[in-house]
Amino acid sequence: SADKVFADASSRDLNSKLLIDCSHGNSNKDHEQQARVVEYLSKVLPKSTSIGGLMIESNLKPGNQKITENLEYGVSVTDSCIGFETTEKLLRNLNMLLSKN
Repeated sequence: SADKVFADASSRDLNSKLLIDCSHGNSNKDHEQQARVVEYLSKVLPKSTSIGGLMIESNLKPGNQKITENLEYGVSVTDSCIGFETTEKLLRNLNMLLSKN
């Protein structure tokens, strides 16, 4: 858990700020669930001094694609990503939620 990592780092005088990955395991590898993770973290962030930032999987267009001769510009060739429009909404919403606290 984040609390255990934070405690371990603090006890060793290491940088005790955590960067939370909103993708991968925290979103059950569903790029569309990153918004849910960010919304949850927006409630935790104002109360936590241990979280230093969030990381999201984002690209110009949502989803991902296999590497072929006809790649679609702006679509990830690795992990599935949210698209630019969703990213913009997510970041604006996060800013609004954090501004309230």
